Amino acid sequence: MAMRHVALGFQTAVNSNWHFAVFLLANVLTGFGFMLFRASGSPQSWGLVPADSTWTTLVYARNFADTLTFSYNPGDAATGMTSPLWVILLGTTSRLFSVMGMGLPQLAQLGGMLMAFAASSFGYLLVRHLTGLKWFGVLAGLLIALEPTFGFSKVAGSEVAMFSALVMGFAWALMTRRMTVASLLLALAVLARPEGILLAALGLMALVSKLLWEKGEGESLNSDEIQDLALFLAPTALALIAWGGYNQVTTGRLLPSAFYVVFQQPQLLDAANLGAVWNGYLKETSFFNGFQVAISVSIMVAGVYYLIRHGGVHGAPLVFFPPALIYVVSILVPFPQAQWTYESRQHLDAILPILLVLLVLGVAWVWDASVAYIEGQERLDSQMRGHLQFTLALAVVFLLGVPLAGAPYLWSQLMPEYSRNVRNVAEVTIPMAQWLNTEVGAEARIATLSPGAMRYFSGRDLTDATGLNNAEAIGEPVFEYVPASGADYVVAYDNLYIRSWPGYEEVASVATQDNSILEGSRLVTYRVGSSAQEADKNQVQAFIPSGLTLIDSLDVGDIDDEAAHSWEAEPLTDTQRRTYRAGPDAVVADDAHVTSGYESFRVRSVPGKDLTIVKRYDAAVRGAVRVIANGQVVGLWRFPPRRYFFGEDQFVVPGRFIGGGTTLLRFENIPGDGDAAVNNIASYYYWLYVPNSGASDTP
Repeated sequence: MAMRHVALGFQTAVNSNWHFAVFLLANVLTGFGFMLFRASGSPQSWGLVPADSTWTTLVYARNFADTLTFSYNPGDAATGMTSPLWVILLGTTSRLFSVMGMGLPQLAQLGGMLMAFAASSFGYLLVRHLTGLKWFGVLAGLLIALEPTFGFSKVAGSEVAMFSALVMGFAWALMTRRMTVASLLLALAVLARPEGILLAALGLMALVSKLLWEKGEGESLNSDEIQDLALFLAPTALALIAWGGYNQVTTGRLLPSAFYVVFQQPQLLDAANLGAVWNGYLKETSFFNGFQVAISVSIMVAGVYYLIRHGGVHGAPLVFFPPALIYVVSILVPFPQAQWTYESRQHLDAILPILLVLLVLGVAWVWDASVAYIEGQERLDSQMRGHLQFTLALAVVFLLGVPLAGAPYLWSQLMPEYSRNVRNVAEVTIPMAQWLNTEVGAEARIATLSPGAMRYFSGRDLTDATGLNNAEAIGEPVFEYVPASGADYVVAYDNLYIRSWPGYEEVASVATQDNSILEGSRLVTYRVGSSAQEADKNQVQAFIPSGLTLIDSLDVGDIDDEAAHSWEAEPLTDTQRRTYRAGPDAVVADDAHVTSGYESFRVRSVPGKDLTIVKRYDAAVRGAVRVIANGQVVGLWRFPPRRYFFGEDQFVVPGRFIGGGTTLLRFENIPGDGDAAVNNIASYYYWLYVPNSGASDTP
């Protein structure tokens, strides 16, 4: 008899909770769908994650498991982790799972799938509570499990899925008046990601608004209510104090190092970022894809109405968190659309379950309104009611089906992307780390601009030149900090600045292709030490003046030379001094003036003879100018990319524009032309040439 009761109890539990098993299965299957996809040649995805920031987190988790401290290099406390909660969770469980042969990357992937399952479950509970219908909740949980972009995040090894689960859990607890649970989940959310502070502010605003709404005009909060609010926020305050105290003791700063590194970015507070979020992110998610945008937004607006109507002000955090986070990320995270990568977009992936919940609630509003209308029509017979109910069911399927029609396309895009970038870690980062282990002496100091996976696989203590895991490097020009730090080698993805650095000497490289997450196409190890001689800045380095004679020159930045040429620029936005390579074996130290408007000066010329202008410019920014000679527009000069920072390019002014022994040249900056977001032009040096046949005519 007892066994029969146990069996019946188990059957009842299964019948009532089968949807949780479905959520778990859907999250696991979609997660392994990413990891088992090998069409783009990935050797393995189970145990390798794509984003370098995730590898940094795993470095901290590994050191936490060994020493119970937050450190980048063992024994050297640091604040580079953006999620202390994820580090603690992975670090404390890694020993247990290592017995089962599971390393930290696998644990992070498995944990991400379980956290996504929690997000699905909280989505189910939240929608079921608001609608009173289980199948609407099941629908919400399934959509969260199947959404492709969120699926990418849950197996990328980061804390995104955990943060999303905590946000959804907080919203459910707040909505169901489980204030103690909501308080604890909010504190954990703050430790999961910095964005949790924004959620805490919205939660506090909602509670204060509710209390004030229930009072009469002119009444304020009483001492008991203030005490309740303080108790609600106490766990969050303790979490912030603990985190801030650790940061202060470790680096002398209250915030993690990542904040100070981000705040140095010149693209901060750029309004164009908000457009990049829309074009590069939201329009690429499954329910905003293509023509579906209008339908999705309309349904979500209805969902917001439904949420506020049934949840009151307790639903406000869920409504305002997505737009608030989008706005904050758009002004604090620089990401031109052309460079949109997982490193940038992971800041927003956590809001996708919220948007899906609003989508389902919008459909629930359509359902409730339609059912109420049908039941209110007393003149309808049973057959007509059946037809209307069938039409309503089709409408619901359409409202959900159209916004999610882009999901298969997005799966087909994201799965190869995941596979490609896992392959790049396997074929680029790991071989370079192994090269360091075998070819570079143990006494050598190694700096890196790619601190995550390189530190995880190298087994060597590294100096993080980005400042993320090294407070000493914060605010320092990276290529001045590296030699000053005593580094013998530096590992970084090849770029124009590194190639141009006077201390550059390439000793090893590993190339990759088809890369969309890593920072470049070629990972290089450089030996720190001068390998090029300083050249005369007055001499052209890359231009060969064949058949030409130098007739004049202008050293921009030399006051006397500028005065002799009547040089002027308006507005003058900056003055720079740079020391970089101008060629493989030549280093140049030169000054420049930067203008966002125009630059003009007078030079010698020969009437009727072509005037060739050679300019030394900033090849990293480049841009374009309109060339005007003696008041006549000659044409457009677009500065091409060059291999080194100091580029040299030429522009020929035809002889028909040259009417005398001197020529007034004017260069008008064309913002945004030549390169995206180019709004100024840097000028270092000008040389003026005429044909050899005309040199004798020089006055």
